[in-house]
Formats: sequence, C-alpha cells, structure tokens
Amino acid sequence: MSIPPAWAGSGGTIQPRNTSSAAVVLALRVNGTTVATLTIPPGQDHAVLIGAGAVVLRPGDLLDLVNAGPAIKATAISLGIAGIHV
Repeated sequence: MSIPPAWAGSGGTIQPRNTSSAAVVLALRVNGTTVATLTIPPGQDHAVLIGAGAVVLRPGDLLDLVNAGPAIKATAISLGIAGIHV
C-alpha cells in the first residue's frame, strides 16, 4: 500500500471526545519509525493525520499507533488511512 505525501483523506477519531486541557497526540509508526501524527485538540474528537512524506507499506511491515502525549481516557480510537494498493 502506498500512502501519498499529502495524507489526503486520512484522519482519526477518539470516543469520547478529548475532555482534557491538553491535546491528545498519537503517533503512527511503521517498523518503529514515526511517519505521521494525529493531534486532537481539547474539546474535539477528531483530527487529520499529518505525515512528513509518502510511505510505502510492504508485507510484514509493522504499523502501530502509540500515545505520544499525556495519558488519555478513550473507549475507542479509530484511524482511517487513505492509500493506494500497489
């Protein structure tokens, strides 16, 4: 799968919404390297993924989403990545 440089159409949501005074920061990593971040401001429940450039995922690559900020209370975190199958 190839993720375009603009990360157009990619984003994430947390439920319930962020009720803390700090932003929720989640890092999307490929094989342990951060390739994009999702920063959800206080009072919000969604944001757009911000990536540094195009990413190509190959079979066997590890894709994970980790908390890169203060502790969060969420019952669900969803992530949508717009990509192209190559």
